[in-house]
Amino acid sequence: MSTAHKTIKTDILIVGAGAAGISAAYYFIGKGLKVTVVEKNIFGGSSSGKSAGFLTPDSELELSQLIRRLGTKGAKDIWSVPVKGIDIMK
Repeated sequence: MSTAHKTIKTDILIVGAGAAGISAAYYFIGKGLKVTVVEKNIFGGSSSGKSAGFLTPDSELELSQLIRRLGTKGAKDIWSVPVKGIDIMK
């Protein structure tokens, strides 16, 4: 096994490029910070990559129940959160 030695100047160091790490990196980059992400495998792999439900828009309630409880706009707002997350990860 090879070990790389390199000095990197960064504002934020994120260990792990699963959904949480990628989301954190996206947030901090949006704030203008220099971000370094370290991942031992592939980005979005491991637990995040194996969790199909995590990357699929879903709710404990069916869409018709969301509409009934929250109205069309409220249901659309709730549904858009995981959709936006999926778009960010792409």
